[in-house]
Amino acid sequence: MPDYYDDVRKKAVEIAIYESTKDTREVKVRNRGERIDEYLRCANMLHSWTPDDKVGGSWCGAFLYYCFYHAAKELAKSLPFTPDNIISGQRLHEWVRNNPDKKVEAVPFQPGDLYIKENYHVGMVVQTANDYGSILTVDGNQEGVSKSKNSVQINLRSYKQMKLLVRI
Repeated sequence: MPDYYDDVRKKAVEIAIYESTKDTREVKVRNRGERIDEYLRCANMLHSWTPDDKVGGSWCGAFLYYCFYHAAKELAKSLPFTPDNIISGQRLHEWVRNNPDKKVEAVPFQPGDLYIKENYHVGMVVQTANDYGSILTVDGNQEGVSKSKNSVQINLRSYKQMKLLVRI
């Protein structure tokens, strides 16, 4: 049986990797910046239009929604979740409870799978290592205000850090 969302996941990974090449930084206050505001706006999480105002929440889920939204739009498909379902690890966990078929139970993981860390950070699988002990991920909200690194980063993470893996 064909996987309806396989192309969406692959395109979302492409978009996320491309976003990791842009200069995405928190400017002046936490969780705000030109690129970050785009992610927040896409996920309906930007409640203030003044750049100096605080948004009040982390944006790792907004980044993921941005990637999946634009992937689905380009491929003329709808997503099985709303921005509200993916904006945080806690919300994504709740969504999986209501959609248990979306939980990834065993390896191999696929590019575009989402993961939740113990602290409810959410990110996206880019590629698994050959031994399945480590996973290459792309994550938003990785640096704070005035840091020198891009806030969207590709990371090598241990599978043990992951509380839950999700596949749309």
